[in-house]
Amino acid sequence: MTPSQEQQQIIDVEGSIVVIARPGSGKTFVLANKIKKVLLTLEDYQGVIAISYTRKASKELKDRSLKGGIDKKSSFFGTIHSFLIFEIVLSFGKQVFGLPMQELEIVEPTNNDEKNYVENLEKNFDKNNIAHIEDLKEMYLSGRIYLALIEKYAIYILNHSSSCTNYLKAKYKYIIIDEFQDCGKEQYSIFMGLKTHLELTAIAVGDLDQSIFEFGGKSSKYLAKLRKDNSFYQFELIENYRSHPSIINYSLTLMNKNTTLIETDSIRVYYKDIRGDERDIGRWIDKWIKRKMCNTPFSKTAILTKNGRTAKIIYDYMTAPRRIIENSSLENSSHIVSILFDKIIKFAYNNQLTMTEIIEDFIYFDKLKDIEKKELKEKFERVRDILIKEDIDIGNIKILCQTIATILLPHQIQDNSLILLEKVLSEELDKYSSVSEDEVQIMTLYKAKGLEFDIVFHLDLYEYILPQYKGNYQQDLNLHYVGVTRAKKGCILCTSTQRTKPNGDIVSANISEFLTLNNVNSLRTGS
Repeated sequence: MTPSQEQQQIIDVEGSIVVIARPGSGKTFVLANKIKKVLLTLEDYQGVIAISYTRKASKELKDRSLKGGIDKKSSFFGTIHSFLIFEIVLSFGKQVFGLPMQELEIVEPTNNDEKNYVENLEKNFDKNNIAHIEDLKEMYLSGRIYLALIEKYAIYILNHSSSCTNYLKAKYKYIIIDEFQDCGKEQYSIFMGLKTHLELTAIAVGDLDQSIFEFGGKSSKYLAKLRKDNSFYQFELIENYRSHPSIINYSLTLMNKNTTLIETDSIRVYYKDIRGDERDIGRWIDKWIKRKMCNTPFSKTAILTKNGRTAKIIYDYMTAPRRIIENSSLENSSHIVSILFDKIIKFAYNNQLTMTEIIEDFIYFDKLKDIEKKELKEKFERVRDILIKEDIDIGNIKILCQTIATILLPHQIQDNSLILLEKVLSEELDKYSSVSEDEVQIMTLYKAKGLEFDIVFHLDLYEYILPQYKGNYQQDLNLHYVGVTRAKKGCILCTSTQRTKPNGDIVSANISEFLTLNNVNSLRTGS
């Protein structure tokens, strides 16, 4: 694929940049090519920090950046939490807080009192409050660091450890953060600190209209702030290479009533109102797919819902092969050992995933002793051998994973992660197997972010759901926008005359105001 002119400008420019990237504009392609070009100019001991919002997105960026045998050198690819934990907190915390009473472990609250305490400190933390700093120090010296406070620790260490800043400045030359519209206050502070004080070239990529995680303390205001910063070159990736022109027109008009429409020979956004409730929508979609998609792999079709409750109803009232795409219990945990266990299982089901790249997410492979490398190889391959059998030995897999974790994360408590591992092995392994070409994918709009499908069925377009009104109107509009822009060839917006409430009651339904916003109803067909 040859970069467009606007893409090539971003790849070639030197200096810190902000890129506003619309859906389907090829941002991962651009970032990967940018990283490839940068890596060729760096010494072996130097690298880039490439931060993605999810572990899956991080792996895709890493794979595409290093495709063709590009040497990653000393680069880091991963999530912001992984970077802060391994490169800052675990490496330099002792210089700032002192020697802990026991080996450090990254933990999550185990009871309500603990949870309330951590949430209160996280919400009200003030770096100038001596008591708050003492709280951080006390936790650190006890050997327990709460994951929710990692960013607080990292900022404090960066501000008080010259060894840490000298190390980062010598090792890294670029800081790249994708999905910057989902950054929080501390992430913005770290990003700007690395740029300003360590003189790293800073690259931020995002889309204000795809900010959908404000409920988690994320905000697009930090991306908007960068757009006004004169120390960054400003770029836009506007052209959508993914979707049919009529889908582009519809999605952009949703966000801006003054959008200039592009020429299209047909309308591929449809509206269908079903008599009945979500069960009847499931039956209708089932018939439609069997009739219309008979010559196309079902996996190219997605059904997107606001919540998991609707996804389950649709699943239950379809008969075509389908899969609910959702995280496993291990994926939902942010504990380091859980992340490792999750990667081990993914290794077993994915022949493209190598043991070395998993290990290097936790420790540099070359730092391991030869006997440890040999043992890890044996244990990884043994897990894969067991998991491909029909009668899975859960106890054996747990022992193997424990051994791997002891080598790679010797000082981390495994208890809760082992409980989650057992739950995954006994109840959730189907979430790790690849989606068959014959399976329709059902998922929430949040889960669909970053994905694309030929045909999208967008559900839950009811009053009080999208938008919720008690929630954040703009966030719900952004969520709807994300849903529409997942579609490449056709987007079908579905409602029904009745809907299901969270308690299971069936009530009369009114359609979402989003369906008439900015007169978008003139840009679709159907009734």
